[in-house]
This record gives sequence, C-alpha cells and structure tokens, in this order.
Amino acid sequence: MVLMMNKVALDRAGALYWNGKPVTKEVLDNNLALMHSLDPEPVTFLETEMGVDCASLEAVRDQMEKRLGCSNGGRCNEGIVTVLDAAPNPPGAPAS
Repeated sequence: MVLMMNKVALDRAGALYWNGKPVTKEVLDNNLALMHSLDPEPVTFLETEMGVDCASLEAVRDQMEKRLGCSNGGRCNEGIVTVLDAAPNPPGAPAS
C-alpha cells in the first residue's frame, strides 16, 4: 500500500505552504476540507520551522483539528518529514 501524504508547512514568518506551494489560510482550509472525501484519505503532515510563533502554530493545529478531527482518529501527524521518512513506522502506520 502506498501512503498518500500532504504536507502543511509553517515557517517562522507565519507563511503557510501546502505540498511546498505558498497558500493562504483560506486555501489551506479548503484543501483540508477535501481530505475526508478522498479514498484513501491521505495523512496530513504538519512540519514547522524552528522559531515559529506559538500562536501561529496553535492556529494551524486548531484549523487541522477542525477540518480533520486529528484527536478523533483523523489522519494527522506532526514533526519533521525527513526524519520520519526513515522511521520504521511512517506517519499513519500502526506502531509494532
């Protein structure tokens, strides 16, 4: 099975990115709203730059929670993608 993943990134200046492309909060919200309609539903991964403002980070987390239900079994993850790519259990995989 191929794991489908979208990456949301937030830099220290507060800029948002969807799969490497700059987006507004509104575009991010629209993209997140579409995830439940996809089959299979992709994992949405949040990656942040060191030094990002805590309020900006919490706002993005809240937006992801609202649209994806991350705390209710939604397909969400957070960290550094390049580190997790080499992990034995990639985002969305059950721990062994």
